[in-house]
Amino acid sequence: MAGNFYMIAGRKVPAHYLVIGLLGTYGGLISAFIPKTDKTAPPPIKASSDDELKFVQDFLKAAEAEDKKSH
Repeated sequence: MAGNFYMIAGRKVPAHYLVIGLLGTYGGLISAFIPKTDKTAPPPIKASSDDELKFVQDFLKAAEAEDKKSH
């Protein structure tokens, strides 16, 4: 079984090495240019009334302040 080889810089390089390198480079470039999303954004608060929304926001602020104190 005679394989396909290419002469690169005076060395015989198998064709499948070139394909693997090309696909790896292509995948790396695509993953580098995909915009990253901010995963630290909290989910939206769905409250049935303004009072409930205010209560939840105040509770979260108090919990964050307490967390900062303990650390």
